[in-house]
Amino acid sequence: MRIFKNQRGYALVIVLLTITIIALFIPPIMSNVMSSALQFQRTGEKLQLTKLEEMGQFYFESALEGATIGAKDSLTQWLDNQPDSIIDDNEAIVDKYKTELESELNSFEPELEIKLNDSRIKIILDSISVENRTISVSYTITPSLDSQYDDSNSLTEEQTIGIELD
Repeated sequence: MRIFKNQRGYALVIVLLTITIIALFIPPIMSNVMSSALQFQRTGEKLQLTKLEEMGQFYFESALEGATIGAKDSLTQWLDNQPDSIIDDNEAIVDKYKTELESELNSFEPELEIKLNDSRIKIILDSISVENRTISVSYTITPSLDSQYDDSNSLTEEQTIGIELD
């Protein structure tokens, strides 16, 4: 059996071939790793924005509940001091309730910005409308993970309050 002692650069060719194969496989693998990290970051940001929206929604619903109670109390006091002709006028009562509700909601800062570390929530009271003994309150919540608000992340909600006059 003959042993080759003179390989004439065979080891160099193997090393270069190995480096070339590694160089071909590394970029796609690194690209996948970087893409996964970016996707993970975006998913985390989207989750944080969703949680901020929920916090803003909870805050406004709580403020609306408090305003509703305050408006009912004010309306009851107003009705106690009114003549029977006003008490029988349902439209006047609904208008007074709407006015009291607007007043109560304005005390909760209708355009509010809540700061939580680097995150922010902007809540804007859009409108209050009355239709068929129902008051609709429309508001917009815009969350932000930095100091800039992006309207594409805005959430517009509407809460309805039924008015029972019996």
